[in-house]
Amino acid sequence: MHVLTKLRYKNRYFIVVAAFILAGLIVTLVSRLINSDPDVLSEISINSPDVIQTYKLVDHNNNELTQDRFTGQWSFVFFGFTNCPDVCPATLMQLAQVKKAIEKEPRLKIKPEYFFVSVDPERDGHEHLADYVRYFDSSFVGLTGSISDITRFEKQFDAYHRYDNKNSSGFYTVQHSSEVFLINPDGKLIAKFAPPMDINLVLSLMNMIVSQYNSAAV
Repeated sequence: MHVLTKLRYKNRYFIVVAAFILAGLIVTLVSRLINSDPDVLSEISINSPDVIQTYKLVDHNNNELTQDRFTGQWSFVFFGFTNCPDVCPATLMQLAQVKKAIEKEPRLKIKPEYFFVSVDPERDGHEHLADYVRYFDSSFVGLTGSISDITRFEKQFDAYHRYDNKNSSGFYTVQHSSEVFLINPDGKLIAKFAPPMDINLVLSLMNMIVSQYNSAAV
């Protein structure tokens, strides 16, 4: 059951979703849309799906992604490709800022993992993927696999990718989902953030989400 309330103040819209999950009431700030300021977090939506399946993806060290990789800690997941000219590098730079902000936040006693899933396995080999993600942060993890396994994996997030036609030199680009997805320690997708992200707002929302999760786990 969801109760949706939309409030308007000048050009600012706040959407509050009251989500009744199982027997508990979780009141979640779902979206803060400020049309006049594109630098704020544009969307966060709370879900309660099944546990995320890893299929046969491997990390940038060619180690198979085991099912327990998404359990026991919080995880951020972002889909893209290393030849992406703008959205991918910009978002990964912001994720690096999010990581530093979380590490400095005394109320957030968590150490999330950060995963970049390449939707272009033909060009994004393990070594290249490793160099790419480590440019933004040495702890970031690149993931890849067969096209079919990547497609099955991304469908769990309601994400997508689509290859554009190659040009005369054989170069092509890839259209893909730009959201950053958050997985809770139970291995379940709980939120998505649409860039460009406001780091302070993401930090505030993470405080709220983690606090609610911890309270529900008691």
